[in-house]
Amino acid sequence: MSSQVINSYRFASVCSDVNQEQLLTNDVRNLYQPSQAGVGMWLATSSALGVGAKLISYSFWIKQVGSASGTLYGRVYNATSVPSPSATLETQADTTYDVSTISTSSYVETTFTFDGTYTLQTGDFIMGWYSEGSGGGYLSSQFQLSDVYDGTDSVSGWHHSSNFRALSSNDPTMKITYCE
Repeated sequence: MSSQVINSYRFASVCSDVNQEQLLTNDVRNLYQPSQAGVGMWLATSSALGVGAKLISYSFWIKQVGSASGTLYGRVYNATSVPSPSATLETQADTTYDVSTISTSSYVETTFTFDGTYTLQTGDFIMGWYSEGSGGGYLSSQFQLSDVYDGTDSVSGWHHSSNFRALSSNDPTMKITYCE
């Protein structure tokens, strides 16, 4: 029997966390279910910041309108080069929010923490995904009506009427941490 102990840190990949943010806002995008259930950022090109890195966390600003209920998830879908309803769920954050506890008076930062094993790819949508319960309310998320983050490489994206869509001249109000 061997008495050797393997040092797992010796074989662990080493990377450095990169924190990016785009905090400007001048418009909102609403999340209704079932017609519109998710909002976030689409990594439109291979030059998008974060492509090829491990996703650590993603934040966006949201508020409850009316009396919303249900759960808000952090998810990454991949739709390759054209957003579509056939997008694949790649990973889901460890964090969830009960939407009935989200502020109705002001936009608040909601942070989703991922396990750090998923490598971001071109075509990924990093989204807050709203699964509605009972109630007549909805969620509202902030974004900017211009490409201030990394040009058109990463843009605002959302799920609407069973389709993923991206606005090439808009950026989500967000923070992202990834490990390169």
